[in-house]
Amino acid sequence: MNTKAQSVVEGIIKDEQTNELLVGVSVKQGKKGTTTNAQGYFKMEIASSDSAIMEFSYIGYLSKQIKVPSVSQTINLSLSKDKSQLNELVITGNRNASTIKQQTVSVDVIKPYLIENKITANLENIMNQLPSVNIVDGQINIRSGSGWTYGAGSRVLVLVDDVPMITGDAGQVQWKFLPTENIGSIEVVKGASSVMFGSSALNGVINIRTANPTPRAKLIINSFTGVYSKPKRDSAQWWKQNQWYSGVNGFYSKRYNQLDVTAGFNALNDNGYRLGEFDKRIRLYTKTNYRFKSLNSLNAGLNATVMQQQSASFLLWESFAYGYTSLDSAETQTNAFIFSIDPHADWIKTSYKIRYRGRFYGVDNKIDESTNGVNQDNNSINAYNELVAHYFLKSVQNTIAFGVTHNHTISNSPLFGGNKITADNKAIFSQLDLNLRRLSLNAGLRYELFNTNNQKDAQLIGRFGLNYKFHRATYVRASFGQGYRYPTIAERYIETSVGLVNIFPNPNLKPEKGYSAEIGLKQGFSFGKFSGLLDVAAFYTEYRNMVEYNFGQWRNRSYPTPVPGFDLRNIGFTSFNIGRASIAGIDVSSNIIYKTKKIELLILGGYTYTIPKMLTPQDIFAYDSSQQKRAYTYNFTSTDTSNNTLKYRYTHLAKIDVQVTIKNKIMFGTSLRYNSYMQNIDLVFVSPPVSLATPGVDRGIALNQRGDFIVDTRLGYTLQQLTISVSITNLFNKEIMTRPADLRPTRLAIIQLSYKL
Repeated sequence: MNTKAQSVVEGIIKDEQTNELLVGVSVKQGKKGTTTNAQGYFKMEIASSDSAIMEFSYIGYLSKQIKVPSVSQTINLSLSKDKSQLNELVITGNRNASTIKQQTVSVDVIKPYLIENKITANLENIMNQLPSVNIVDGQINIRSGSGWTYGAGSRVLVLVDDVPMITGDAGQVQWKFLPTENIGSIEVVKGASSVMFGSSALNGVINIRTANPTPRAKLIINSFTGVYSKPKRDSAQWWKQNQWYSGVNGFYSKRYNQLDVTAGFNALNDNGYRLGEFDKRIRLYTKTNYRFKSLNSLNAGLNATVMQQQSASFLLWESFAYGYTSLDSAETQTNAFIFSIDPHADWIKTSYKIRYRGRFYGVDNKIDESTNGVNQDNNSINAYNELVAHYFLKSVQNTIAFGVTHNHTISNSPLFGGNKITADNKAIFSQLDLNLRRLSLNAGLRYELFNTNNQKDAQLIGRFGLNYKFHRATYVRASFGQGYRYPTIAERYIETSVGLVNIFPNPNLKPEKGYSAEIGLKQGFSFGKFSGLLDVAAFYTEYRNMVEYNFGQWRNRSYPTPVPGFDLRNIGFTSFNIGRASIAGIDVSSNIIYKTKKIELLILGGYTYTIPKMLTPQDIFAYDSSQQKRAYTYNFTSTDTSNNTLKYRYTHLAKIDVQVTIKNKIMFGTSLRYNSYMQNIDLVFVSPPVSLATPGVDRGIALNQRGDFIVDTRLGYTLQQLTISVSITNLFNKEIMTRPADLRPTRLAIIQLSYKL
């Protein structure tokens, strides 16, 4: 016999392992339901009976059911994480919490062990180990979406905790500014993502998510020192002593009742592996979040980072014979001050949540003029604000989102004619996410307005994707998304010189536009102690108005002391819209775990095959300013025109990282990276006059004729709170040129002592 009665059930839901309060847990009984608020608290009036059941479910966690009490009662529960990799929780793909198996686009999740154990002081170094990703001279690209264009803005948007972290004037990533000491995970979204993230997400998104504090205090301090190896070839005669690399970093985090606090620091002294180069910096970081008792649906906080840096670097070598010496010994010395202040707030109710994210981001670079006598000081202030409302349609898995963003930049620099330049863009966007048993669907639209120095442009773009559960652990997906990238202030207005290299402005530069389409399969597997994910995708990307810098005589001015025939001050690099390009390919990635009581084996691997093509190789995109009025086409500027391959791309890119931990004490790992031959580069680097000024680029290309194969290794031993570890990058001290007139770091061996509490 069932006896019906009304009772009130309330309580707090936590993570079973960390005691972290879980926000947004779905609480259901029959047709009634609610969600936990910012305090992890829920309260619900229910109709109890002998057979009534309450269900508690949360994305990425195992659901739990309990019998409904017959009287009002307080219930405090703990949910345990679902250890299946298919149920890994991700944010970036849809801008809302969902499992990786439900994604309609390719998403990889990288855990922090790779960053910690490779003794990483600069995130740029770790990005090259991620599947489908490679970096050339600080410029990141995914699936060959970008090559190398010095000074051009990024086609991959880098986020820290969901907020863009690229400079306002140049659209570039300040890798050394990012908080390597407190990373919870890195989410990599492949393909055009501009609908949800705006300009610069043309080629994809990398979201660096910092770790949240737990009730138990966490303290980590790392101290390390290392040394660069001398190059095998006698190309660094200036190298009279070892070049050292040393630093210290750490952080403290704890949850104090309603307040979460994290504080971190990072200091580095890098003597560099090239003549005149160095990097000295100190960075401080803090992250806070407060859950209001009086407004128990609200939590808010402020994150902040500040960095002071002194550094020197160079653009081009003197020659291949002296590959670690700069052209005319012209190093650029910079004294930089960078800061960000990031307010954030979340308002969570049963039927909706509202999120605010902001960033006030400033960069001030003071450049030593003694090298070339040109004032290259630059500073920019970028203010970013975003407000997104997610409305739940029956559940948190079915939502419609509406958002607005405003991004405003002010830049002052002699590089831009000494004028104050402002860039402003406003956007509205919406996305619908539906999960219908075996089928997941999403669709979105974005409208954005740009205004840079009264040059205006507007974009309307869309995306669509679906994911179908084909079998118990088999998910098939397909997606189509449009993207764009608006020219940066630097690309349009920069006018400067770096040594003998001149760079000229092009205020008429147009936005890059494009789209990405893919079909993919994600397969989970488990047998014995092994579990893992395999992801396979076929993709096609197309760009219009693709931007690249090109070398030529772009001016015809008469100077007081002209050089007979022509003046070197009239020739240099300028950015142009070069035409249409496409990239087709196949992408495979895997993540495997083997775990017993004594041994843990982690394997991260990936292979990417791409066919990067210029679709308009004979179209004229510019005429130079010489008397001949030479016509510039893509083929005219390329070293290889046999099959219209895009410059600075690899057809094959393969990576694998293997780490073994024994009894939580002994750790050994190795990373292998391979890229194939770089078939095409700018013709100017192997032709006069540039080849005469920086000879030997052709010999540098020859280093890569069979591709590059790089091996890193690491070893660690833990005794209670202390860990001693050794990391060696470029184990075999290979000589590598990833872009013209620039050799990559020699072998670097580092030893680190870590204390963890």
